[in-house]
Amino acid sequence: RPSASPPTRAGRIRLELDPGLVASAPPGMQRVVLAVPMGLRSVADLAQHLRRRLASGSSSLPPIVLAVDGFLLPPAQLLVDVLRDGDIVSATHASAVFGNLGG
Repeated sequence: RPSASPPTRAGRIRLELDPGLVASAPPGMQRVVLAVPMGLRSVADLAQHLRRRLASGSSSLPPIVLAVDGFLLPPAQLLVDVLRDGDIVSATHASAVFGNLGG
C-alpha cells in the first residue's frame, strides 16, 4: 500500500550563505554543513527552517530563496526530488533575486 506522503531523507546539506544574508556571521560561517531534520519535505520547509536557524535573537530574516548551481529551487518541490548528494545549496534574500521584477 503506497504511503500518502513521500519519504523524507534525513541527511545533511552543504550550504553557502550570501554574505548579505547574515551580516553578523563570521566569515567562516558563510559556508557550512547543516543537518536536515527528518520532518522537512519541501524546499519551502527547508527555507523556513534556515530562516529560523539564522535569525539572531529576536530579529527575523526576510524570505530567502534556495538554489543549486545557479538554478532556483521552486518552493513547492520535494527535497528528495531536487537535492542530490554533493549539491551545494546557496541561500540568498528573495529580494536580491526578485527585487527588480516589479519594473
